[in-house]
Amino acid sequence: MHWVNADDPEENTWGFISGTGLLGRGIASLMLNWNHCLGEIDHRPIFREFRKLLQLLIWKCPPPTGGHLVLKCPMTAVNIQAFAEVFPEANFALVHRDPFRVLLSSCTISEGISEIFLAEQPGPMRDEERVQELFEWVKTTLAALMEFAKKEPERVSSIRYSDLMDDAVLATRAVYGSFGIDAPDDLENNILRYLERQREGARISPPKSYETFGFDHDAVWSDPVVAEYCEFFNVPREQSRMADTKTGGGLNRSTQHLRFYLRTHECSGDLGRNARAAASARLSTLRRPGIRGRPGTGSPFTPWRRYPFARRRRRSRRRPPP
Repeated sequence: MHWVNADDPEENTWGFISGTGLLGRGIASLMLNWNHCLGEIDHRPIFREFRKLLQLLIWKCPPPTGGHLVLKCPMTAVNIQAFAEVFPEANFALVHRDPFRVLLSSCTISEGISEIFLAEQPGPMRDEERVQELFEWVKTTLAALMEFAKKEPERVSSIRYSDLMDDAVLATRAVYGSFGIDAPDDLENNILRYLERQREGARISPPKSYETFGFDHDAVWSDPVVAEYCEFFNVPREQSRMADTKTGGGLNRSTQHLRFYLRTHECSGDLGRNARAAASARLSTLRRPGIRGRPGTGSPFTPWRRYPFARRRRRSRRRPPP
């Protein structure tokens, strides 16, 4: 389930007044006719209404000079082409995860939202037909993402969920860099503070595993749509559920920056070549003026001296034995 707190990333589906947002989709597994309707209606009028809402918010609360809006909403992914038409100035950062894990997460969320509307158990996720309906929705979403990335690659930055979990700071900087946007100066501190609050109990820790709802990992990956999606975006298998990012755990990232940045832009065909070329071109602009990369690594990124934990380790090695 998604928490909605004032200081947390917001899901823009709450701005959809048509019932097609988070709650409207969450109960779709209870009502198959409504679920089919969601897949057939034209979402452009919905997105145009949402655009007006954003314009009102910006009019009253404009972003700072040079600022930008970030909208986070997996619900729009299946209709990404329509959303892009209504928001022609928008770019899209797509996070790609093992579809098997996405499917289990979707089933769990659907079951959790539906539960409060049930007079008695079992819920819809105990019905094989409705579980398969959700799998079809996931595959439709994967196909929509592939089609959009092929059609408008200049508006897309792809990041693998596994890389985000390895290092949330670098993954976020990579997205900014791929669009030629300067990341906020306090980006790293904000991410680390957010993670620290979460680990201290600001939220309940996510479960280490989910119920499989009858799905098999190999069987899901053998589906033609899933296989094409994973190959196109170079999505690795998530053998066990990743429940927390390694960011903030004291890792020295400097020796992995160049390889990481290029790896996050691995795709197939012309899209992959163009993305890797753009990533390589952006590397030189990410160097901090007047500071060289760590000796011996060839990294043009900010050196190890930036990170206090790395500096403390290096000093400790130089201490003479007692």
